[in-house]
Amino acid sequence: MALAELGLGKGARWTTLSAPLEDIVSYRTIQSRSLENAARTLTLVLSQLNLAFNPAKIILAGAITGFGETFLNQLKQNVAKFSQTAQIPEIVNSSLGDFNGALGAAALAVQQWKPVRK
Repeated sequence: MALAELGLGKGARWTTLSAPLEDIVSYRTIQSRSLENAARTLTLVLSQLNLAFNPAKIILAGAITGFGETFLNQLKQNVAKFSQTAQIPEIVNSSLGDFNGALGAAALAVQQWKPVRK
């Protein structure tokens, strides 16, 4: 491919990197920043939920539980720091696993079921 096809004509300057790209922008750095952004956003949401409803416990479910205890501890610290109420709810990961939605639906069906008398 010619340089002209790339939009580079005479006088185009090429720069080379002295370090491999993996060292400049590592996967761990991107992952860490993404988790920090997610934690910051979730902290704001949980703080607002605490302010609006004042729950005793907040249970996290779904894919977010896969981030581990470090992420959960960071959330707890941030919610305690940014909440505007004296009572901070207990924040835990769901112990029901991937089927928590199905279990909730089954529990609702059992709770609402009423036998029909003939």
